[in-house]
Amino acid sequence: MFKDLWTAQEQSVEQDKEAIQRQINQLDRKTNQLVDRLVDTDSPTLVVAYESRVKEMEEQKLFLTGQLANTGKPVTPFADVFRSAFEFLANPWNIWISDRLEDKGAVMKLVFSDNLTYCRKEGARTAKTTLPLKALGGFFGVEFGVVSRTGFEPVTH
Repeated sequence: MFKDLWTAQEQSVEQDKEAIQRQINQLDRKTNQLVDRLVDTDSPTLVVAYESRVKEMEEQKLFLTGQLANTGKPVTPFADVFRSAFEFLANPWNIWISDRLEDKGAVMKLVFSDNLTYCRKEGARTAKTTLPLKALGGFFGVEFGVVSRTGFEPVTH
């Protein structure tokens, strides 16, 4: 299933590249038309207008060319991404205990879909978890809920 999603994403990237290439080709045609008009005109006002438009189109073409160069294959191969993701899902604690603050931030982003909230009157609010954890919770039959005010341990008098 994940491999199919990865392949679909790669196909989407190819479609994006083709669309960008079509835009570049269209800009080339329009630029050539304007240059032809520029050569044929004698009006100084039109010459200035055509030159500024050609310059805009060349800048846009340069931007699209850069975008085309940056659109492509993923930086990390599928096998590495898949392995890393499932290692995390198997035990997020292994990453959390790392000394790197970036790792802890990554765990927070992967576990919680929103910022953790705290209310002065009611205390910590129930955090919204991400879809993978919700799916795993449903798969294993785990129900998540709010911790009661008394906590996990039995009340002692």
